[in-house]
Amino acid sequence: MGLSSPRRNFWILSVFCIVCVMLSILLCVPMRSQPQVSTVEKISEPSLTDGQRKYRVPRDLSTKHCSAGFVPNMGSCSPCPKRHFSLSGWISCLPYLTCDDITHDVRIQGHLTSGGVKHVFYGEWNGVQVVYNEGYLQEDFQHGLQMLQALTPHPRLVLPLGMCGNVLITLRYKLGSADKVNEVLATKEYRLFDNCAARFRMAFDYVTIIAYLHSSPIGVRVMCDSADLEKTLSQYLITDSLRLILNDVDALPEVNRSNGSLIKCGHRELVGQFLAPEQRWPFPEEPFTDDKMPMYDEKVDIWRIPPVVEFLMGRYAGSCPALTHLVDIHAKCRNIDAQRRPSAQEVFEQYKMVWESLFSMIQFD
Repeated sequence: MGLSSPRRNFWILSVFCIVCVMLSILLCVPMRSQPQVSTVEKISEPSLTDGQRKYRVPRDLSTKHCSAGFVPNMGSCSPCPKRHFSLSGWISCLPYLTCDDITHDVRIQGHLTSGGVKHVFYGEWNGVQVVYNEGYLQEDFQHGLQMLQALTPHPRLVLPLGMCGNVLITLRYKLGSADKVNEVLATKEYRLFDNCAARFRMAFDYVTIIAYLHSSPIGVRVMCDSADLEKTLSQYLITDSLRLILNDVDALPEVNRSNGSLIKCGHRELVGQFLAPEQRWPFPEEPFTDDKMPMYDEKVDIWRIPPVVEFLMGRYAGSCPALTHLVDIHAKCRNIDAQRRPSAQEVFEQYKMVWESLFSMIQFD
């Protein structure tokens, strides 16, 4: 015997209401997700404030989560304690990997390079791509470890995950060093991001790093491993989101104005137009002797800013609107008189002003 029309309508209405409630629950309850370790989300398309053009720029997940080495704290990001680390998206810090952790949990997968201080391998730790640095010049390598621990965490410095004796584990950035920026931006994956905004952001990162080193927690530090353009750029890595981070801190001597301590980058004669004038042997009629070579200060880093930025800007060096606002400060950076060059902080402030006025759609971190 069939249902009467009123009862049938009642049941149809009831089923309809139940279905609507279930759909509402499904749509309103967010999906649970694991913390994201990746540092890139290539979906943003910020534009210049003049509305004339648009630039596709990879956005750091640090604009949504704290950067590696930092964790959420009362609505902001706080650094991990010393000898601890975190990855982007984590909500807590872990202690550095111990010798046992490195021995049992880090898998070396291949060789990357070898330099004057260490062998460098790539590998994996619990699904995280890492770099296995093995030092063989013990004194220089240990100095680099001390520098890295003292200067981190910082969003623009490579993150140490652990250490044991002459072994250091850091995060791996597969795009390589900054001297390969043109090759990276020519790849299928990144060619859409080869534009003024993305390149200027890397140039701004470079200036940010120099400004940090010149006002660091351990005094005024100078990037001495920078005898030529390629060597300078090789000290920096490119992240997946096209940001620069400082990777090599093995040669960072201190300038201490309170006691008059200046520096020299090594004990051999340095040559080349990339060098600041005060780094060149000033007595051409005499053979070089280290004892007579005058010392200098952090302004050698300022001299190098314009050529490094020009390289990072690539084919946009002559057309990016940002650089037209930096002509004066770059001219001051190339002053023959070191004391008349601007400070790194002054250069940073100029870059920050240009960044915020031209690229305000990109979140500043």
